[in-house]
Amino acid sequence: MADKVALRHGFEHHELMELAEGMHAFMADLYSHLQKEEQILFPLVKKLEHGANDLP
Repeated sequence: MADKVALRHGFEHHELMELAEGMHAFMADLYSHLQKEEQILFPLVKKLEHGANDLP
């Protein structure tokens, strides 16, 4: 949505272009964090839930 607004109004309001760029950076960081949770944290939580004692 930030891209759409920036493309429509960014020429008059340059801060909208910066906002859209910031949103891209934020979303990339968020997706990276979520991927780490899915690959590392959640499997460990499942092991703990099932009583595993062989955690790293």
